Amino acid sequence: MENIKDITLEAIRSSMPKPLQDKEIELTHNMSDLGVDSLGFMTITVALETALGISLGSYVAQLVQTQNVGELIQLVAKVYDQQFAEAS
Repeated sequence: MENIKDITLEAIRSSMPKPLQDKEIELTHNMSDLGVDSLGFMTITVALETALGISLGSYVAQLVQTQNVGELIQLVAKVYDQQFAEAS
């Protein structure tokens, strides 16, 4: 789970506007407070799919509805576990 957390945090950071990229990211931070908009969520989605080898296409609506960083990490971990459990 820690690896998923780190990868997700890096994906969020890379989608944040340049002036905010040095800001510390807490699990309780709202995505909008970090400057993540709909385009940012798409950037995060592509980065996570590439880094983790998962498909998030059918979860885009849920991703965009996540309110904070912790919720996003939980959703990504859930999808990761489901997709790799199915592959086993």
